[in-house]
Amino acid sequence: MLAAVAGYCDASAFVALLGVFVSHMSGTSTRLAVELGRGAWVEALPFVIVVCGFVVGAVAGELWLAAHPHALRSLLLAEAGVLLVVAAAGVVAATDGEITVDGLGRIVLGGLAATAMGSQSSAVRKAAGLSVNTTFISGMLAQAAARMAAWIRRDPTARQGLESVGGIWLSFVVGGVIGTLAVRAFGIGDLVLASVVLAALSFLTKGP
Repeated sequence: MLAAVAGYCDASAFVALLGVFVSHMSGTSTRLAVELGRGAWVEALPFVIVVCGFVVGAVAGELWLAAHPHALRSLLLAEAGVLLVVAAAGVVAATDGEITVDGLGRIVLGGLAATAMGSQSSAVRKAAGLSVNTTFISGMLAQAAARMAAWIRRDPTARQGLESVGGIWLSFVVGGVIGTLAVRAFGIGDLVLASVVLAALSFLTKGP
């Protein structure tokens, strides 16, 4: 479910914030490199902020869980709260009749949404207890390929791992499809739904 939320938020932000990925840092880093290569310093700024926001969120999540190992619920609620702020601010910042946000609003909202996604990268490892990441889809596909190769070699443990990482990829894609449909209908305010889902998930976890 966290992978679906990541895909939902990534697609929503990509549409509403004019090409900014907030959970897929490979794409964001590529866009940053392209703009820097073009000498387009101003155009590169949103991608710098998004990358920094993601790193800050991931570091904060790791530090929080290191200090409070059983406080996963609090981390998910914090992520939900940040996305709720992004949704509300996005509705205010959007041009009348438009679903997109540009200018300073695009930069600020992209950075905040990326911070939430960075914290999720810490939350999912705590929840699953595995070396998986719902925001690192290229890595999940690479792991799926490795598991598939092991399955072809008749490794009896490969199938379970393949189902796990394959399920993460599929959840991300399905979440992205739903996010695209939602943002086209409601603008970036559709992140309220992601916030509600995260809040619901938080109460299914143990601890404070």
